[in-house]
Amino acid sequence: MKNLVFIIIFYVIFSYSLNAQVVTPNGSQVTQGVTSPNDNDWTVQERAGMDASYLVPGREILYDVSNPSSTYTYNCHGYAWHMTGLGGLSDRKWIVPQLPWLEPGDNSITNDFSLFWRDGSYTQVSREIHPGKVLYLSGGSSGGSIKHSANTTDVPGVYKSKWGRGPLIKHSKNDYEETFSSLKYYVKTGDVGTSVLNSKLFIDGPGTISSQTTYTLDIISDQGFVWELSSPSNGFIIQNVNSPSQSIISVKVTPPNGYNQSVTLKAVKKDSGEATLAVITKNISTPSPPPTIDGPATVCSTGTFSISTGQSASWSVTSGFSVSPSTGVSTTVTASAQNGQNGTVTAVVNGTSITKSIQACNLSISGPDKICTTATYTINGGQALSWQVQPTGMCTILSSSATSITVSANFTYEAHGVIAAYLTSGVGIAKPVTISCSKSNINGSLRVIPSGEGLANVPVEVSQIKNGTLWSTGRKVASGKTDKNCVFNLKGTIDQSFVTTYLDVSIPYQKNYINVSIEERFWNPNYATLDLSKLDFVFYNRESCYITTSQNARDTIRQVVTAADVYTKIWLWKRINGELILESVDSLICKQNVNNLFNLYY
Repeated sequence: MKNLVFIIIFYVIFSYSLNAQVVTPNGSQVTQGVTSPNDNDWTVQERAGMDASYLVPGREILYDVSNPSSTYTYNCHGYAWHMTGLGGLSDRKWIVPQLPWLEPGDNSITNDFSLFWRDGSYTQVSREIHPGKVLYLSGGSSGGSIKHSANTTDVPGVYKSKWGRGPLIKHSKNDYEETFSSLKYYVKTGDVGTSVLNSKLFIDGPGTISSQTTYTLDIISDQGFVWELSSPSNGFIIQNVNSPSQSIISVKVTPPNGYNQSVTLKAVKKDSGEATLAVITKNISTPSPPPTIDGPATVCSTGTFSISTGQSASWSVTSGFSVSPSTGVSTTVTASAQNGQNGTVTAVVNGTSITKSIQACNLSISGPDKICTTATYTINGGQALSWQVQPTGMCTILSSSATSITVSANFTYEAHGVIAAYLTSGVGIAKPVTISCSKSNINGSLRVIPSGEGLANVPVEVSQIKNGTLWSTGRKVASGKTDKNCVFNLKGTIDQSFVTTYLDVSIPYQKNYINVSIEERFWNPNYATLDLSKLDFVFYNRESCYITTSQNARDTIRQVVTAADVYTKIWLWKRINGELILESVDSLICKQNVNNLFNLYY
């Protein structure tokens, strides 16, 4: 029986010790000024009478479960910081502040209930936030006496607190039975930057910046926050970045040059082990490009204009132009006359005027000035009702549309004329053109030297090439064959619009002969009076060969076709100041179907 009594007494003492513990969210134990419930509480009738004595307009007396809430088993600090925190409503505590309000980091009092904000469990903020805690102070905002504690509610300016031994009351923030001089606000650090807070903490500052800007944290200084930028920072720079031990409220952010650059500014709080406790963010960007007017610089009849940002605008134009509609995302501008007149189109977007210079086009027909075969002509604005060629017969109209015409020159008609278009606007425009064709006789013969043998029935083709250009830019003039007398007589039409050109006369490769040149080229500025004759192609019999040819010295390989089993000698010359100097010589008898190499030194 004695053993049983001992166990019961020990259990009661141990149970009382546990109940006396108050622990902050960060694990600090609050022991100073904490007392456990006193079983000698008022009767229900006494508690009800106390509740009634506090009932005035603007207050709501709250019940303690189903009983009146007046009691001296817990007070305002025990309720606000412990019972509505980790302790729970059933773990009642009466907590008495040991000294006036202490700043975070002040360790002059070791274990009093100021540990709730001194150990970082709660963060002091600059305004009321729900859920949050409120301290009522007297005697100044720093170092004043702690008079009261309360919880915020979802109604701004209305708090919930226990009034001493009186009831639990929902009241306005300025309604308290004792005089106070200031309020301090706190939120649980773990709730910072999360959706737990109905009114989130924020970083105060603009979302769009174009120059260095200061941002302020919605937190009282010296709360252990540091500033960071998201990665990549996209050219943004922050200044005055402080360590967690320093007081930080604001930071300067410098943006990069350019439009539409963005970054996230962060205020981060970490514990001693660098674990993140809270993050508050602010998205920052540089401005979007200012709106501009998109549309043609030259208005040929009509042009469509719009705002680059897609916004609606009020539109207007200067004299000589008209606009419709006058309000909208886009509009159509019409040039009253096609005479090159200058003007301006204006758009007003959100009260800001934007202008763009425009010019009415000079309607014209574009295309070649000279024509020998076919050509296409187009108009640079408006639409044609009809096309004409004057004088009639100079050209044949192959096809036409509202904006273009294709014609073919009649070669027998050498004249000057115009291509004319009659537009839907009633305006007529024309372009002067000239038939640039002339007929030429192209005669020649093909022979072999040194024998003088002629080549009969060999195809011959004559092409006209622009000087200094590739073959693809030429045009065929005439073609035929040599007759039995090894002579070709061709008639061709020369296009005189090919300024500074030459004629290219070519024949196929002749397998029985060595072709020193397979083409001959001639140039004459006046093909109308040109009669090409005696264009002799030079060939060499494979039985005997004497070749003179030039090659740039920078080339290291020179291939020469010659007859098999023929003695061949090669001289290498170089030209210095116009004088030929023999450099090297070699000879051999060439063999068929093998590479015959000459040793020449340079």
